[in-house]
Amino acid sequence: MATLAGNTIASTYPLLLKIDSSGIDGTLRAVQDGDATDSALKISTGGISVGGTVTVDQDNNVVSLNIDTEATTANVIEVASAATTTGTILNIANADALTTGTGILVESNSSSTGTRKLVNLINDNTAATGTTVLNIQQDAAAKSLIIDQNGNNSAIYIDSENTTSYAVSAEVDAITTGGVASFYSNSSDTGTRNVVRIINDHASATGATALSIQQDAAAIALMIDQNGNGTAFSIDAENTTNNVALIQADALTTAHGFKVASDSSSTGTRDVVRFVNDNTSATATTVLYIDQDADHNALTIDTEATTTHAINIDAPATTTGKVINIGDANALTTGAIASFHSDSSNNDSRNLVYIANHHASADNAVGLYIHQDGADASIELAGNGSIKFPGTQGASSDANSLDDYEEGTWVGTFTDGSNDCTMHATYRNGYYTKVGNIVHISGYFQCASLGSASGNIHMKGLPFTNVNDTAGYAGMAVGQFGNGDMTTAGYSVLARTGINSTTLNLRRNDTTSGDTELQASELTASGEMILAGSYRVA
Repeated sequence: MATLAGNTIASTYPLLLKIDSSGIDGTLRAVQDGDATDSALKISTGGISVGGTVTVDQDNNVVSLNIDTEATTANVIEVASAATTTGTILNIANADALTTGTGILVESNSSSTGTRKLVNLINDNTAATGTTVLNIQQDAAAKSLIIDQNGNNSAIYIDSENTTSYAVSAEVDAITTGGVASFYSNSSDTGTRNVVRIINDHASATGATALSIQQDAAAIALMIDQNGNGTAFSIDAENTTNNVALIQADALTTAHGFKVASDSSSTGTRDVVRFVNDNTSATATTVLYIDQDADHNALTIDTEATTTHAINIDAPATTTGKVINIGDANALTTGAIASFHSDSSNNDSRNLVYIANHHASADNAVGLYIHQDGADASIELAGNGSIKFPGTQGASSDANSLDDYEEGTWVGTFTDGSNDCTMHATYRNGYYTKVGNIVHISGYFQCASLGSASGNIHMKGLPFTNVNDTAGYAGMAVGQFGNGDMTTAGYSVLARTGINSTTLNLRRNDTTSGDTELQASELTASGEMILAGSYRVA
């Protein structure tokens, strides 16, 4: 028998460990020293239990703790820490020598398609409202969380049952030139996809806002920088009785509720803003409606265009309606329904208002229709204004239409029909005014020489041909006949139109039964005549 070198077995054999006399079986039994003093380590045929701290001090570059388990449905490592309150159940501390290594690595190369979680963090008590399931603190200017998803599925999936709080919340109060969230894709694939997609998938959730942006700073709330040749902002709305887009700007002072600006120098045809109602059956649809309740302009167009239109209505298909309609201006007092004003000093020919019916066959189209039920004028001109008719009459068969107006001068010449008299160089002109089919003439005419004229004498040169109808005969008033040679005192000179001609027949009232034609000898070489009258034109 061995001799004790000390007072006890333990002091003689300090490295001696043993199990009590029962040996190792299915019951956890303490490992004892030579004096049968239990240690914190217990062993059974089914496992090991440590009642104290397990310390692994690995000074070599090899694995410190290696667990090779064949378990299939049981846990490989299980920590039961029901008493922990303010401590940390699993603490990896002082990994201060890390360079390209990893603090925790969970790796699986299983090809099984069964549902599983490589890492599963659960706070299973609904009353633990102060519990954060995963907290990541990154003090370095580097990424806090990287998810490298190489499979065709969601990289992050959140199944949240929260009701009044947020499923995802980011508080970034120290930000300067960075961003709270960035979604970036550099894929060249042309397939249809959404880089960011927000869906409220329940039709009953009528109070849910799919995207709410609150900007408290005097800066842009939403910025879309579209560099590709596609739509920057597209809304596909299935709503029926509500607005597709609503902008409420109740605090506006000098800014705009909605502004679309383009600084492109391209000369290509394009619309900066375009409203389209593309369904011909939508007959009650108003494409643009402006409701202005304040006493100010409802629509202002400030254009710098010089040779093109400020407002252009292109190729309307209107047949029985009105292309432009201003209706129910029933509150007017001293105002006007339409005002066209120009203060340009330029003297070039132009029309402030231009109305044209350019098709000659549309002879029932009225260029301007005015209906006046009041007792005042239908048309009133002020300043230096006038009404101008075309140089060539556009004849109308309507008895109530005034289709021509013209002012001018005419040259009268005494003639026998074949030989003209020589007229005085100064006293040979008359004035005329044509209103519709009636011409008003006047003038003073003096002969300078009879020349070869003889017999019946007439005056030619009327400004318009009179009507080819006996009902169109018209008498002229001869206010004066002088320097003549009447054989009998008391005779008077008369003038009347012919038929379908520009000649006045000159006659003398010299018989009890009527008159006869004025003779050249009675006119004399210095005869003079002042006349005026009106006649009907062809």
